[in-house]
Amino acid sequence: MRIEYSVSCQPSIYRTAFAESLESIEAIMAAAFGKEPPKYYVSIDPDFESPQCCYYQSPAQIRLQTDGIHECQAFYQFCHELCHLFIGPNGYDRVSWLEETICELASLYFMKAYAPWTCFSIHEHLRLQFRPEKYTPFNLADLYDSQSCISQYLSKCNCDRKRNRYIALALLPVAEEFNEDFWRFFSSLSNIEPGLTLETAIGSLSRSTNLGNEQMNNAKAPSDISASISRALNNVSREIQFSIS
Repeated sequence: MRIEYSVSCQPSIYRTAFAESLESIEAIMAAAFGKEPPKYYVSIDPDFESPQCCYYQSPAQIRLQTDGIHECQAFYQFCHELCHLFIGPNGYDRVSWLEETICELASLYFMKAYAPWTCFSIHEHLRLQFRPEKYTPFNLADLYDSQSCISQYLSKCNCDRKRNRYIALALLPVAEEFNEDFWRFFSSLSNIEPGLTLETAIGSLSRSTNLGNEQMNNAKAPSDISASISRALNNVSREIQFSIS
């Protein structure tokens, strides 16, 4: 894997091991999505304004805003940005707050998937994301009302990290129930029509995935996933908890 470090990065003797870790995470994500990502390289610079996936260049670029020695932070950012790359550039023009949420969920899910083979510090980094100050609670059921304050807000401010994370935490059990089928369900996000409400977007994803469900482990998964997402987002009494399974 090609990784470019800026002069602002801290020197480390573990860069080879770090590259191998990113390759392992990519392999886990590729197996889940059922496809390989487009060609890309990774740039690491603590002076980046934010982590970013730059699709519109060849090869694509994944920017990580870290100093090169805080590996857990880099892994978390990498999962998020690589998820954007798997979904593809058109997805962001559809329901952008939903893609941001799914990519935030990717960090939680795939770091948990990778954690059994790595150091305990990943578990601790994940636990931090479940602390109350890391997310902003709201009535998740309001996401199904396109005229609700939260729906209107997210349509204009798609990258509210604390609200994205709150939705992602609510959806994490759904992702862990369906595993590969969940990620293949959302891999077609770039194929739906722009400007849809959450309900119509999920319905469109379900139909789109059904058309190509030879990639799904369970032919009923699209409709089952849709129903599970609805139950998760309507369970406003959910208490966020963390566990390593």
